[in-house]
Amino acid sequence: MEPERMVVVGALGAAHGVRGALRLMSDLETPGIIAPGQELWVEAPRGGRWMELLSASPYKKGFLVTLAGVTDRDQAAAHKHQIAKRVKL
Repeated sequence: MEPERMVVVGALGAAHGVRGALRLMSDLETPGIIAPGQELWVEAPRGGRWMELLSASPYKKGFLVTLAGVTDRDQAAAHKHQIAKRVKL
């Protein structure tokens, strides 16, 4: 997808708990812009991939999120510092 059609929703942070939850540090002022069921493009050092957002709840200066396929703390930690984007509405 072309970069001009994407918007950054935040940076993935530290794992939270043992079931694969992650912190998503975001400056978005509209919490509804991040909702379960959305596909997020998660940029990794060697490319990226689409991941379904399973849950999102406000947490400190961002959100706690769970992503499809991330089921434990080690998998969550592997996504630390990666940028999450979604298609512009």
